[in-house]
Amino acid sequence: MLSMLKIVPVGLFMEIYLKRLISEALKLKIVKIKVNSKSTYPLDYHFRGKRVAMRPLFDNLIEELQKEIDFEYKIGKAYIGLIHTLVFAAIHIQTTKIMVEFVARKEFGSPRINKVKHFQRERWAYFVDVKESKDIDKELIDWIKQSYE
Repeated sequence: MLSMLKIVPVGLFMEIYLKRLISEALKLKIVKIKVNSKSTYPLDYHFRGKRVAMRPLFDNLIEELQKEIDFEYKIGKAYIGLIHTLVFAAIHIQTTKIMVEFVARKEFGSPRINKVKHFQRERWAYFVDVKESKDIDKELIDWIKQSYE
């Protein structure tokens, strides 16, 4: 890719600056977004106003999930749904946190889980807050993966 770019000789400073700029651009991580055709809102709808500060945290969560599972988005007014064959997780963007909701066929016990709803014989809905990058760990990803399966 660098060989396709031509650097016009305008001085050593400009050449160094352009090489650094290109290098930084190549390091950027691009989160691939597959939006389901039934989505009714754009993804940016959830990052309006003060919620825009949650976008890097959301991208980090999605990046970690994409390393483990393949899914699409179903973007509604109230949440961003993650779909496999059905919605297996819902992400609610708030001004100071991201609330991750998922359903599992077994009961988990953890102080990280804010709320649990037992709604069928062997199905529980869990709500976990993500406030910073360290909250996106193996435990959370494993819980969401179990909901996916």
